[in-house]
Amino acid sequence: MSKAELPVLDEHRITVDAEAEVVWRAVADTADRGFAGPFATAYAWAVRCEDSSRPSASTSTATPPP
Repeated sequence: MSKAELPVLDEHRITVDAEAEVVWRAVADTADRGFAGPFATAYAWAVRCEDSSRPSASTSTATPPP
């Protein structure tokens, strides 16, 4: 299936007066806090996630949209 054939599920945009690297780092930090801790780990185990740990931030990559 090509990208053009995929349905649009949800889209939100907010203009932020900040450098892209700063914004992406803040997004990653917020996601880390939201998906960390005993409840997130227990949920990942309960739904049989193959790997319930987050990769090291130093080896993770995020590419901001153009």
